[in-house]
Amino acid sequence: MKTIKAKRYACTLLLSLTLAVSAHSATIAIQSGSANPTTNGFVVPPGYTGGTGGAVTNDLGLGINAWNIQGIWCCTGYEYTMTTADQAALAANNWVMTVTLRDLSTSNANTGYGPNSYGGGVSVGFDGLRYGIELHTDGQGDQVLAADPFIAGETYTIAGLGTNYVTIQLAYDAATQTADYYVNGTQVLSGISGFSNYYEPWFSFTGQNMNFSLLELQSDTSITAPNITPEPTTYTLFGIGAILVGVISRRSASKQTESALTDNSSESSQTPNSL
Repeated sequence: MKTIKAKRYACTLLLSLTLAVSAHSATIAIQSGSANPTTNGFVVPPGYTGGTGGAVTNDLGLGINAWNIQGIWCCTGYEYTMTTADQAALAANNWVMTVTLRDLSTSNANTGYGPNSYGGGVSVGFDGLRYGIELHTDGQGDQVLAADPFIAGETYTIAGLGTNYVTIQLAYDAATQTADYYVNGTQVLSGISGFSNYYEPWFSFTGQNMNFSLLELQSDTSITAPNITPEPTTYTLFGIGAILVGVISRRSASKQTESALTDNSSESSQTPNSL
């Protein structure tokens, strides 16, 4: 049953990745698969630790590779220090932060830093404001997405997710200076402002026990609806379906015609009563 559920979430995950981004987007930083984050420009910040864990391959038997982080919530993780140009690009343009992750932590109590300060997540900071994606279990088989781990605020419960993978995206609108949140392609939160607490000008990710399969920060981009074109086999099925509908319609019409002719014939064979 768990395998079926994991595969269902994996299919949803793949469908969510059909969300398109602008062709003019510029990737500021990316961490994917089981690669060591230090090979992609990430470092362990001062006072932090990389924790235990490491490379994960073929996770859940679904062919998903990831990098696992285990340790203390506040101080276990990696950061990518952005340049002045990176920060300026984020401030001036729409941008999207994408993370595909799996929360394995069984902790369902905050660590004292705030109401949502457990589990793990990602954040990005520029112009004195921080935008984040925090994920933690509720201890009942659901996962809770929080915009900020340190204060009570906007949250969304991902029912039945358990410890399966999920793709969460934060889409920033430069015009309104707010962010919308998407879970597997569906918008769940909107109009979230940045936070000034615990600000650092970096792109970072942390976790108590998290598998991160993808982290990506793209500037000059926004989320758009997927452009889905049916496969040739789908068109074939459509064609077969149309033919069957036509055949059934013609047979139905033919039967109705035959019935009408029979009725008319029967009526004409009857002799009218003589006056």
